[in-house]
Amino acid sequence: MLLTYSMAERGAMPLYEFLYRSIRSDMEQGKIRAGEKMPSKRALASHLKISVVTVENAYAQLIAEGYLTSREKSGYYVAEVFSVHRDKKEAPANSAAFTEGTRRTDDFRRQSANRCTDCHKTNPHFHVSGDSASDSPPPDSRKANCILDLTSNQIDAKHFPFSVWSKLSREVLSTRQTQLLQRIPAEGVWELRHAISEYLYQLRGLDVSPEQIIIGSGTESLYQMLIQLFGRSAVYAVEDPGYHKSMQIYRVNDLPCHPVPLDEQGILMDSLRKCGANVVHISPAHHYPTGIVTSIGRRRELLEWASETGNRYILEDEYDSEFRFAGKPIPPLFSIDRSGRVIYMNTFSKSISPSIRISYLILPLPLLEKFHSRLGFYSCTVSSFEQYTLARFIAEGHLTRHVNRMKTIYRTMRNDLITAITADPLAGHLSIHEEDAGLHFLLRIDTALTDDEICVRAAQSGIRLQPMQEFLASPNPAYARTFVINYSSLSAEAVAAAKNTLSAFFRLLFVSASCIPGDSMIP
Repeated sequence: MLLTYSMAERGAMPLYEFLYRSIRSDMEQGKIRAGEKMPSKRALASHLKISVVTVENAYAQLIAEGYLTSREKSGYYVAEVFSVHRDKKEAPANSAAFTEGTRRTDDFRRQSANRCTDCHKTNPHFHVSGDSASDSPPPDSRKANCILDLTSNQIDAKHFPFSVWSKLSREVLSTRQTQLLQRIPAEGVWELRHAISEYLYQLRGLDVSPEQIIIGSGTESLYQMLIQLFGRSAVYAVEDPGYHKSMQIYRVNDLPCHPVPLDEQGILMDSLRKCGANVVHISPAHHYPTGIVTSIGRRRELLEWASETGNRYILEDEYDSEFRFAGKPIPPLFSIDRSGRVIYMNTFSKSISPSIRISYLILPLPLLEKFHSRLGFYSCTVSSFEQYTLARFIAEGHLTRHVNRMKTIYRTMRNDLITAITADPLAGHLSIHEEDAGLHFLLRIDTALTDDEICVRAAQSGIRLQPMQEFLASPNPAYARTFVINYSSLSAEAVAAAKNTLSAFFRLLFVSASCIPGDSMIP
């Protein structure tokens, strides 16, 4: 296959991004067909007169998004991408151009019912906690003797730019006195919605108008809002394993909620169809806790499923979209939705602080009228003071600078922690997965011990671990001896001491030969 692109047409775009976009466009237009073998990195680099690293980065992004697959000692192949039949000239239903009076100018830019009710009985480890999709369970008495807590992903307060926030707060108090005393519209103050619109356009390439953005005090309040918007007849589905706080909220509201299993490409479509849900709650860019990125083929299957009837919706939760350490951020499902069936949700609890308690969702345009007619009488649940302060924090570039700084800190922290694990003499019995994005990775331990026995030995070494089983609606042996390693709350001192602490744990864990099976028991 010969691929020819004029690299001079890239403008200011990085070479690898232009190449990635060009190849992706040819795939979507059918010029490059499923199953075809791609040129080798060296051959394509030589043909286009660019570096091998540029091709490697472009291929890596295409693999991350599911457009390419890599076969060892064979090469790269075009994935079997599911095709959604649609008019390519049709503008996206989520585009601001679809509604009169909405515009963009140059500066205008988240078990079936019986299983759900019995989920705690089905899986005694099942827990629900926190505001965002990766909040850890509440601390228990074991934390008193904890040296290395790998269950908490709270943010270290010392990294927060208090001086900047304090300055902006004073400015809001002095310049927004009248607005601070006025009633807040149901969707939130305009300035914050406009700032989020601009931020999403620059960071994620999402072209949405401020009118589509709804502000809420944490994801819980937004869930409740959507429950009222969809009505009592809605049937929900959530990923399993996954963030089950949403499932508990649906259950508390006496709504049927079905946990749907995953494979390596995302949520299983056959299971989704069989459960009868019409609203599915997913994290396609970086699933918590498995780290799975939903493939482009599965994304299109989801969109096809949603467009089959008039009452199906996809709730896309991008709880940690800013923290991707390899390649570009994965494009949101919302950005390729043509039928107005995707609702985008995000939170500032990971990028700023959980205590800010500000989240938001983006409604597709067909739902906006329904929102205003049914829920427009509400007042926004976030104080105007916090909204105006956050709006300035975003608009003046402080959020972007803070996120970039935190990415550097988290990348270093993650690398140091992974090195402490992989450099251990017993690392041959350990494997790490999904460490290129988000604020956690998975640690699989090859041992005959049970999850509980491993956790006991970890606690004896001063370490708190969280098994994957805690994120399942019912136990699944495929996830046995797999642990979710959160590191965002660790101090530099804790990371520096991690090597010795982990080494002591591994020695205790594998002190008996009977604890190390001859063949790996890790699926």
